[in-house]
Amino acid sequence: MISNKVHRKRAAATLALSICLITSSTACGSDEKKVVADGVLKPGNYTAAPPPASSLGAVGTTKTSLGTVASDAEGFTLYIFKRDKKGSAPKCVGECAKTWEPVLAPTGMPIAFPGVDAQKLTVVSRTDGKRQIALDGSPLYRYKEDKKPGDVTGHRLSNEWHAASATGVALK
Repeated sequence: MISNKVHRKRAAATLALSICLITSSTACGSDEKKVVADGVLKPGNYTAAPPPASSLGAVGTTKTSLGTVASDAEGFTLYIFKRDKKGSAPKCVGECAKTWEPVLAPTGMPIAFPGVDAQKLTVVSRTDGKRQIALDGSPLYRYKEDKKPGDVTGHRLSNEWHAASATGVALK
């Protein structure tokens, strides 16, 4: 069985490769033959760096002291805000969104890593026009004070923030 970490790395590499192919060969290297042959990235002098894993628009799972929770592509715990209504524009905006970072979907639909049902992942529109990933209708956030994958320091803060389960339920 392949671990979630391997799936995350493959998804990140696939997305980075797709972005390079879409943007043009000059963004990723001057020689198209170096970039891709049969879907495999070839060595070359590339000028564009792959996007950070947190911007991939992916949701997976991570084991924490609370059990298995929803996580971003880097393994950081994702949270649900009690004031948000399923399927509606998120309520955490402005200063709130600086501490509780919305999990954004750059383009298309979010990627579901093993442990998360892709059909439960959707996108809701924020008041700033950005697209935020929702799990079972609940917008997802990453807590700025979580310092490493698996941290759950934002859980039950102000009794309004809860770690999200892999099915989109706010943990108690």
